[in-house]
Amino acid sequence: MSFLFWLPFVVVIVFFTLRMHQAGGRLDPAGYLWLGAAAALAVTTFFVVGWVHSLLMAASGGVLFLLGRPLAAQLLPTSSRSSRSRPSTPAEVRAERLKRGDISVAEFREQAGKEGRVEQDRLTDLSRQPEIAALLRRHRISFRQLCLLREKLSLIPEFEWAVLGSPPLLEELIELDETGKGRQEIARHFRAKAMP
Repeated sequence: MSFLFWLPFVVVIVFFTLRMHQAGGRLDPAGYLWLGAAAALAVTTFFVVGWVHSLLMAASGGVLFLLGRPLAAQLLPTSSRSSRSRPSTPAEVRAERLKRGDISVAEFREQAGKEGRVEQDRLTDLSRQPEIAALLRRHRISFRQLCLLREKLSLIPEFEWAVLGSPPLLEELIELDETGKGRQEIARHFRAKAMP
């Protein structure tokens, strides 16, 4: 008799685990529905079969959920709202590796620090190039302001260093910034320039 309750309970927990993975770990309305079905089965089991089976269902539901998460990650992609298809920047790649458990939080921070230092050094080298240094002096741009200009390119990491390393493009960026253009407008401008 208890088999009639256990089989649907396991199926419901499997679907709940898959739904949670698809929703990016958030409990959405479909997740609430599956969780409610599992709770209803556990309560019904309490009244029909007994409290021992009901208690075992509650405990095994949590264990099945935890054990099923890695399997769900291999079977299904997460929803398009919660993540893009492929990480495009080193920071996104690091975050994805942290999310999968490939690296620890300490390694994540260490890699971020190293990457930040490398990018800072690269920006320093760029600012010392004669043409770029003359451009920065002409517009009275300090190194700190150059760092802030770089942040304006955060929506287009694929063009970031090309813009910063090209005096004409860097001058366009400075002019766009001086006219009060935001990150999205700047991204649209440089994407349009890159299109054939």
